[in-house]
Amino acid sequence: MLALRSATLAFACILALGAPPAHASDDCAGKVVALADALVHQDFQGATRDMDGFMKMMMSAEHLSELWNATLHDAGAYVSRGDAAIVASDKDAVAVRVPLRFAHGAAALQAVCKRAEQNHIGSVVLQMQPAG
Repeated sequence: MLALRSATLAFACILALGAPPAHASDDCAGKVVALADALVHQDFQGATRDMDGFMKMMMSAEHLSELWNATLHDAGAYVSRGDAAIVASDKDAVAVRVPLRFAHGAAALQAVCKRAEQNHIGSVVLQMQPAG
């Protein structure tokens, strides 16, 4: 069984949202996919590129490295990334989910982009999925 220890990137994730303008949702989805790809390539500085100021303060590249390496320790080697999906959207924010597969399980990278801040990522959660 995979441990949820500090490998969970958990920040206030607001998912009670409504209906999106498509371009903003696509922009957010692209930023979350870029974040996932940067983690996979261990480009932790690049992973913070589209984060808002608060997220950058809370999640440094060094801290992301520690959390990603703990995830790899718990879940095994990275295997693949699925397509981004918009899970919620309203006039203020867009929530995106990107599935990730590892040798010993699956995870979901979820992020919320703030429209008022050029769709910068304002929260991120990397949550391991229960084995089933």
